[in-house]
Amino acid sequence: MNSSLGILWQACPGGARILRVFGDSPCPALPVQIEGFPVVEIGPYCFAQNQRSQPADARFWSVDGRSPAAYPHPIAGDFVQGVTLPAGVRALHNAAFYNCRKLEWLCAGSALEIWAAICSPTAARLTALS
Repeated sequence: MNSSLGILWQACPGGARILRVFGDSPCPALPVQIEGFPVVEIGPYCFAQNQRSQPADARFWSVDGRSPAAYPHPIAGDFVQGVTLPAGVRALHNAAFYNCRKLEWLCAGSALEIWAAICSPTAARLTALS
């Protein structure tokens, strides 16, 4: 897992839903758990450059305990090249990777049951899905 990764998240049925990811790596490996909750969903527009408004119950967590101000930008849009999802993620919500034109690979576990279409222009460079 990345040593410097900030995450906006919310509780959801069965665990945690990641809403936004912050850091300096274009290829983040997302955590298996956040504050004891297993990560089971990737929220709508999570990695999209232009994010929708966040729910009132959204919380911030970071791998190293830093505050949101320590993260200058989200891992989003054309910055994203690849993402490793935790094995327990079972749902990718609508447009989770919307307009991530440089996304080349996505690594997901066998628990993934529900996922929105990854289509052009997002998938234009996607060459590996495992």
